[in-house]
Amino acid sequence: MIQGIASLGPRDQTSVAVHLKTGVVHLVGGIVGGGSMAAVAWLVATPVRTLLPNGGVLGLFAVFVALNVAVDLRWVGSGTSRGRQVPATWRQRYGHYSGFAGFGGTLGAGVATFVPYAITYVVFAAAAVLLPLGSAVVCGIVFGGARAAIAAAGSTNASLAGRVFQRIIGMRRLGTLASVGLALTILVVAAIPRAFA
Repeated sequence: MIQGIASLGPRDQTSVAVHLKTGVVHLVGGIVGGGSMAAVAWLVATPVRTLLPNGGVLGLFAVFVALNVAVDLRWVGSGTSRGRQVPATWRQRYGHYSGFAGFGGTLGAGVATFVPYAITYVVFAAAAVLLPLGSAVVCGIVFGGARAAIAAAGSTNASLAGRVFQRIIGMRRLGTLASVGLALTILVVAAIPRAFA
């Protein structure tokens, strides 16, 4: 995804305005996608929040985090990642700006794309079972916007974005450790207020 996004904007146009607009629609798509995914996850998780006591919700979330950490550390699962972020045909099918808005929305929603790290699932699960609806949506907006912003930032400098992408590939292990650390931090932060309640 990031390689395709690194060349944001039509290849036959070099206008900075076109590239900036493309980056902005991609970012807006990420914000909408992240907020929408958080709202949907929150609604789907309503039975968990309402039927289980607080300790049960936290326990279920802890198991979910543990499973995702195990996947990140490749203790379970195949350890291989396949697939694309989004279909490459979207730009031709839906038009330039709509296609990139769709790219951003799908990336912001996170779970609808190729996900190399489990933190994406943990963030949306935490928003769904631990936060009120408004806070969950804000969490999704920030997370989706951040995921899309990384790619949108390269919209005016494909060369720089390509170099960043190559470094990201070289730091895959660091990304795994960051994902594990963030997932465990979210769990601890969620557990502290409940431990003293």
